[in-house]
Amino acid sequence: MGVTALPCDTVAHGDVAGSAPGPGSRIALPGGGVLNRLPGRGDLLAWTVDDGADSEVVRLYTQFAKDAGMRLTYFVTGSLHSWTDNADLLRPLVAADLGYQVVTLWSGDLRDSALLTEDEIIRTAYQCFTPQSIVIGHLNHRPVTRVYGQLVQIIRARALRTVTLNDVFLRPPAPQRKPAPVGRGGGFSRAGRRSPWPPWQGRRPPRRAASRRAGSRVPRR
Repeated sequence: MGVTALPCDTVAHGDVAGSAPGPGSRIALPGGGVLNRLPGRGDLLAWTVDDGADSEVVRLYTQFAKDAGMRLTYFVTGSLHSWTDNADLLRPLVAADLGYQVVTLWSGDLRDSALLTEDEIIRTAYQCFTPQSIVIGHLNHRPVTRVYGQLVQIIRARALRTVTLNDVFLRPPAPQRKPAPVGRGGGFSRAGRRSPWPPWQGRRPPRRAASRRAGSRVPRR
């Protein structure tokens, strides 16, 4: 499940690290619908985050996106309570195009799924915050929350703009779903009902299966 987090002010400014390209510049997904970096030559950086083992890290990352103007793509692991813990903070930053159902690889990894020191995270960011990269970070450990300033400095020194995946790519059309049959025991059809946020509200959170292929995330409905 992909969640596109946007800063409240999405207008491009020279001192804001996140500014969305115009809708007319979006392009079709590559063949097979698999991403590993942004196309062409440019100044864009797609910073994505996933997991969410620590609720406080999810909160601080989201506050960082809001305060610094970062455009982030969240890949939600719905079985973790950190997402519902922070629903009120996330809700105003979540784009209407909730639900990025595309297999996504990456070309850079902050490697903070494990516990790293602050210096290690900064050194890794120097290596992977490069033009047209898709970078993965993790919402699991707190050292990254203490180096946001240094990460922003790297992005600004390289004149990069953070973008979400949906800023760059056209979303494929959603498959048509048949209305659920009405149950014999007085049940009802879910056809036409609007899904609440979080999308798993009222039912068991979906689990996102990890691909065996190195460096891949496979969102599961």
